[in-house]
Amino acid sequence: MKDYYQVLGLTDGADAKEIKRAYFKLVRKFTPEKDPERFREIREAYEILKEAAQDEENGALKLLFPDDPLAHRMHAQIADALKQRDYGQAIATAEAALSYCGECEGFLYLLGLSQREGGNTGKAVKTFERLNRLYPDRVEFCRELAISYMERGYGKKAYAAFGRAYEAGCRDLEFLLLYSHCCDNCIETKRMVALLEEAATIARKDPVKYVDEWLDSYAGLFSVGITLSDEVFCQKLSGFLECLRMLREKLAEYEDTVRMIVMILLQTVINKELASDASVRKQLEQIRQAAAWDGESELDESIWKCFEEEATIAAIEADKRLSSLMKRGYEAFTMEDEDPKIPRYAQLDTMLCILEEWPAIQDEIEIVRECYPVFYQYLEDFIHTLEAPENHELLRERLQKEYDRMCVYMRGGFYYKEHPDRRRSSGMTKWESEENGTYVRNERKVGRNDPCPCGSGKKYKKCCGRK
Repeated sequence: MKDYYQVLGLTDGADAKEIKRAYFKLVRKFTPEKDPERFREIREAYEILKEAAQDEENGALKLLFPDDPLAHRMHAQIADALKQRDYGQAIATAEAALSYCGECEGFLYLLGLSQREGGNTGKAVKTFERLNRLYPDRVEFCRELAISYMERGYGKKAYAAFGRAYEAGCRDLEFLLLYSHCCDNCIETKRMVALLEEAATIARKDPVKYVDEWLDSYAGLFSVGITLSDEVFCQKLSGFLECLRMLREKLAEYEDTVRMIVMILLQTVINKELASDASVRKQLEQIRQAAAWDGESELDESIWKCFEEEATIAAIEADKRLSSLMKRGYEAFTMEDEDPKIPRYAQLDTMLCILEEWPAIQDEIEIVRECYPVFYQYLEDFIHTLEAPENHELLRERLQKEYDRMCVYMRGGFYYKEHPDRRRSSGMTKWESEENGTYVRNERKVGRNDPCPCGSGKKYKKCCGRK
């Protein structure tokens, strides 16, 4: 027998909340279009394991069965087969009941449900289509048809059926969230956002009971946050913060879900270029505190480090007080490359340009020190050296010597472009480049055993490669 707890990534005996939480997390990741088989397994496991939610749903759904002893026995047999997950027996009994009783809504419904749970989504679609033709006014049957279409991978038909059920008054949270997934798959973003907002509003009325749905609503909203206006996005940010605060005592139970949402959220903030917005940064810090983010794991640190770096970049780029020199300087000192010589070359270029602009650039350095301490840490030792004017010539000579050595096999940069009078004539590489500010190799990388480019006649590893 299939281990349905394992399908949802749960341990045996997980409660209804854990089952629901795992389902909403997985169903967004494995959609019918991307992975129909996985989606079907997740849905099947959920339907079987969601004890409390299933009981509530079945209690609300009133099905008509013939008042006949044999029909009663067949109904009981089907219910028992479904409980035992014997879908073949449930289907056979339901078909026999329909042959005996005719087109009974109760047996048709149980047949469609058994077919879908048994993995035969094609036949389930036909059964629920038949049920909807016979009982077009039953919103519950339209709901099941929409879900069956979705599981079968019929995106457009599912979207239309979900729409009909919604217009007929279907508003339960599971339905709204599944409808939003369908809209996402059909690229109906505006409709998806409206459904998620409606779901969040309903869940907010009882956040402890519907915490999974509330969090899933925010996960969906932030996943399409790039399409929202900045004002609306900030409102959702505030709503998510409110959610975390209301769930403070139970938040540890939802740690994985919250982390997933925060990752989506941070990426959306970066994509929307809101990282430099002071109010957004403040709310994100409050979210971090509300979630009791301990920062102990490497994942936690990497998420926030990435955001903070992007936020600093965005803020520096937007700061009109800083020149292009200072803006590209931050990039030079935070650059990562498999070849360490490329960022070093960019840093030398920045330091030489700062040296030439000194002391006129001191005001900008002060702005960096006060507003961008992470950036200033990279420059601090260099700036202290500049404060002694008598050291400037020696400093320039040392930096330029290393810079000129790297010019042999690097191109790009600004120093000689902006200060051509400083160019030394002995064997310098031409600087004309259409890739301004892009530090890349001009020629093949010099190997350790190649002749040194400086012309000494020694191998590179025994000459400049040692410096």
